[in-house]
Amino acid sequence: MVSRATKVYIEKDGRHYNDEIDFSINGYAYRNSVLDPFKKEEKCVPEKIYSFKVHYRGYGEIIHLLSSDQDGSESEYFVLEGTTKNNRDFVIKNFTGIPPECESIDQYDIYYEGNYYKTKKGYEECSGSSHTFESSCMNYLTKVNSSNFIGDQYGHPIDSLCILHIDLDKAKWGNKQIQKEEKENFFKGIGSFFKRMFKGIY
Repeated sequence: MVSRATKVYIEKDGRHYNDEIDFSINGYAYRNSVLDPFKKEEKCVPEKIYSFKVHYRGYGEIIHLLSSDQDGSESEYFVLEGTTKNNRDFVIKNFTGIPPECESIDQYDIYYEGNYYKTKKGYEECSGSSHTFESSCMNYLTKVNSSNFIGDQYGHPIDSLCILHIDLDKAKWGNKQIQKEEKENFFKGIGSFFKRMFKGIY
């Protein structure tokens, strides 16, 4: 199984977005059909077959998905929904960032007795294999500091790094925050009105 990590990059107005966001990405496919009681005919309905949630803390946040969540390749379309820390909700329908862009990264070549090594030129000729430890060929090995690795959720070095891009300029924003601001402005307006009125009286 390939071990992966995914870096999340969210942008808004062409700039890095560093505020916290809770978002989910759901994938849907048309698998089943149901009888439409009005038209008396069967129609396909979307079924959610792929889903994951993320608490985003800042630009370049690293998240770890289960192996079954890696690409969502069986989904026909995706919907991204989220809420910002100031309670603004948003949705991006037909989100195109899944599957994320991934590339293999070679953080080490050989793992042996708790140590990681990179091989040098000539190791394969010496040992007969590029991925098997051979103590007589130590001159062709370089020990790697595992504390510098990008790890998975269990601390194991990953084999693949993915990039997930989200552009909030493509989102349709909800009205939770708008309603809150309108309500606050309404009461501020009333307060200002009575202040002016009482000031005129007295």
